[in-house]
Amino acid sequence: DEAEALFRRLIALTPNDAKANNFLAYALLHLGRSDEAERYVRDAFRLAPDDPEVLTNLGLILQANLKLDEAVAA
Repeated sequence: DEAEALFRRLIALTPNDAKANNFLAYALLHLGRSDEAERYVRDAFRLAPDDPEVLTNLGLILQANLKLDEAVAA
C-alpha cells in the first residue's frame, strides 16, 4: 500500500514517467487489482514501448486479465 501511494504521488508530479507508471502497475497487480494495473502499464507502454520491464509487466497483467492473445504478443 505504501508503494502504491508513493508511485501515485510520483505520477502526479511526472505523469510522463514510464518507470513510475510501470512500477505502479506492478504494485497494483500484486495487490490483486489487475484491471486498474492495466491502465498504468498501458500508459508505460505508450511512453516506452521498447522497455523490456514494461513489456514483461504488460504481458503479466494482460495474462491476469485473461487477454491471452495480447499477453503472448507482449
